[in-house]
Amino acid sequence: MLFSHFKLKKIIFFIYFSMFTHFSYAHHVPLSISDDFAEKRISEHFSYFIDRHTLALGIDEISKQSFSEIPYKRHILNFDFINFNYSEKTVWLKFEVNIEKALSNKEFFLEIKSPLLDQIEFYHYSDGAWHGQVTGGHYPLRKRLFAYRTYVFDIKPMPSQTNTYYLKITTSDMMTVYPILYERETFIKTALNEQMGFGILYGLLAAILGINLIFAFLYKKVIYNLFIAVIAIGIFIIVRINGHSYIYLWAGVPWWENRALPMFILVFVILLSLFGYRLLNKAIERFFYRLIVFNIVISSVAFIITLFNPSSWIISTATCIGLFNVLALFLISVYEILRGEKENKYFVTASYLFFIGVLLTFFRFFEIIETNSFLGSYGFEIGFIAFVSLATVSLQMRRKQGQI
Repeated sequence: MLFSHFKLKKIIFFIYFSMFTHFSYAHHVPLSISDDFAEKRISEHFSYFIDRHTLALGIDEISKQSFSEIPYKRHILNFDFINFNYSEKTVWLKFEVNIEKALSNKEFFLEIKSPLLDQIEFYHYSDGAWHGQVTGGHYPLRKRLFAYRTYVFDIKPMPSQTNTYYLKITTSDMMTVYPILYERETFIKTALNEQMGFGILYGLLAAILGINLIFAFLYKKVIYNLFIAVIAIGIFIIVRINGHSYIYLWAGVPWWENRALPMFILVFVILLSLFGYRLLNKAIERFFYRLIVFNIVISSVAFIITLFNPSSWIISTATCIGLFNVLALFLISVYEILRGEKENKYFVTASYLFFIGVLLTFFRFFEIIETNSFLGSYGFEIGFIAFVSLATVSLQMRRKQGQI
């Protein structure tokens, strides 16, 4: 039996490292920029220093510290699983850039594609002194280089020498860092395309919300009110995770900024459970009722904890509860179809696509799928649009058959 145990461990390790070949050790080397450089994800060029005891080191002290290499060659740096002694976490990051002399007139931008960070300090050395920029979710919008949803810093490397840069990141939210270096024109083009995509996304969601508001006014059904609340809270979640909330909704309110995401997710879980209970038939009422009670109790406890300690673990817990809830809703609707409720087919597809969208976002976060893929980047948003669209159709079919 002991032999079988060790043999099984070897097989598991073989499968793990075969599937995730990008989990190789990253060697800290300067980033070299050539003439054809446009953009690059540069996490592999970083090293880090973790301030475990809130030493409050300044840039002069930190530049003399020994930095550790990033243990894995990942595009997204996740420091949430490190045992910090305080809920507010501080990490210093260091990277170096070598640039060709012919490119001395070009401009480059470093984007930290992580909207949930509280504070970012960026330091570069020039003219015999360190120069810094400070921004983050706890700072006014004017502290950003652009009025943009993520954090952008102006990189001005000197040619024919190694340029060293430091980032100090402090947050009580999720400690994930996704850095990308752009040539100026490439960044502007990417940002414009991204903003256009988000405009289409919010436009579609607003249209679906408006249609259901009309239905709620015409038919006076409680289920439409629940569905409207589900759509509205879902929109708030998308706005928050993409960094638009700080620009357009609650700028300058860090207390709420740190708590908004887990609270919205937990309220969304409760509303989605109630909506599914009203939409689906009562064939498994006892089980579904227990599931709703479970969701409400767990979500309420997590909601109260969030008021006092909005840590990344609370966000992770809320996300897992939401993922479980969507999966359960999908399985229950499939069960009802197998029992003959054919009109549920649109809702089954809706809940399935939503679950896949959330799962894709989860996989992207841990880099199980490619981080720059379209579905990986916007899986949650696409899944949610598919869900509310098909759920609207399902509602109308149920109403015409007199089942709601």
